[in-house]
Amino acid sequence: MSQGSCSLKIPAFHSALGIASCLKSALDAGLIDAVIVKDLSRLGRHRMQTALFVDYLRQCGVSVISATEGLNTMDDRDDLIIGIRQLMNDYYARDIGNKIRHGYREKQKEGLVVKPPFGYWKDRGTGRIRLHPEASVTVQMIYSYYGMGMGQKEITRRLNAMERRTPRQLNDERCGKADGKVYRWTYQSVKNILTEESYTGLLVNHRTETHGRTVTSVPKDEQYRHENFYPVIVEREEWEQVQTLLKVNAKPYHGNTASHRYAGLLACGDCGRIFVPKIRRLEQKIDDLLLEKIQGGY
Repeated sequence: MSQGSCSLKIPAFHSALGIASCLKSALDAGLIDAVIVKDLSRLGRHRMQTALFVDYLRQCGVSVISATEGLNTMDDRDDLIIGIRQLMNDYYARDIGNKIRHGYREKQKEGLVVKPPFGYWKDRGTGRIRLHPEASVTVQMIYSYYGMGMGQKEITRRLNAMERRTPRQLNDERCGKADGKVYRWTYQSVKNILTEESYTGLLVNHRTETHGRTVTSVPKDEQYRHENFYPVIVEREEWEQVQTLLKVNAKPYHGNTASHRYAGLLACGDCGRIFVPKIRRLEQKIDDLLLEKIQGGY
C-alpha cells in the first residue's frame, strides 16, 4: 500500500462478488498499490471468483504478489503459471471437501453424535451418552401429560409454571451465556420433543444432505439408523401412540371451524412432512397476476 501496510481480516475479501466496502473505497481512492499474500490459495480457492477478483484489481492498477511463489499478477509472464495454480487450488478445495464429507459419512455409519438431543448429555472424556438428570425427567413428563390427553399449549403452560429449564437454557448455562436471560417453553419446543424418535434409544444420522445452499431430506431407507444407541427415556410403544395422537389431534387453522378431513393423513413423498391446509384470501389482481395473502400456517 502506498500509505503503509495493513492486514485485511474480512471474510468478504475472499469473494469477487463481495469485496468489503472499506477495501473497495481504498481501491477507488487509489490508496493501494499491491496486495501481498502468502500464496494464491490465500486469496481464494474458487477459480472463477478469484480470477474475477484479480481482474478487478488489474483494472484498478493493483497487483497481487504471491510471496512464497514469486508471482505477480501484473507480470504477463506469470499468467500461465497463475492460471495453473488457480486450477490446482480449485481442485484441492473440492477434493478436501469430498474427503471431509466422506469421512463424516463413515463416522455417521459408526454412530457419530455431535450434540445429543434434549434429555441427554455427552461425556467428553469417554464419548458416552448419558441421561441428563433433570432434562430426561422433563421429557418423561411431557410424554406423560400428552398421553393423558393434555394439549401442547397446556403442557407448555405447566412447564413454565413449574419453571422447568428449557433446552436453550441448559445449553446456554453449559456455555456460560445464561446470565440475566428469561427462558420460556413454547408450543414448538414441546412438539419437537414429542416427535423426537431418539428417546426410544434410536440414533438417526444422515437425515439431510446439503448441496450448495439447498437442503434435502434423505429417504428413511437411506438414513443411518442405530438401534439401542441412547439410554431409553420413552418406550417405543408409548412413542408410537403419541405419534398417532399427534395426527388425530391435528388442530384447524385460524378461521376454520373444524379440522380438515385429511388433517394429519397426507404426507409429502419426498421429505415425509405432513401437508397442512391454508386459508387464502384474494387481495388484488394486477396484470393478470393473482396476489394472495396466506392466513395462518407455519
